[in-house]
Amino acid sequence: LYATGLVDLERRVVIDVIEGNSATDLGRWLDRQPADWLGDIRVVATDLAESYRAGLAGRLDHAIRVADPFHVTRLANRC
Repeated sequence: LYATGLVDLERRVVIDVIEGNSATDLGRWLDRQPADWLGDIRVVATDLAESYRAGLAGRLDHAIRVADPFHVTRLANRC
């Protein structure tokens, strides 16, 4: 069983924790949020999973996407 944590990185608070880590899980959550709130999101940090990229597609295309440092370092160490 997986979960996805959604965090406001500026305020350092948890917004929500949703069950699952698929594109559908993330997309369903985003689709329930107000459009003006989503429009105010400027940066999204995720791990490197394709499911998160797919879940964001068409919903937060205006936001800058970055990979979180933990997963970038983990990938570099594997190389």
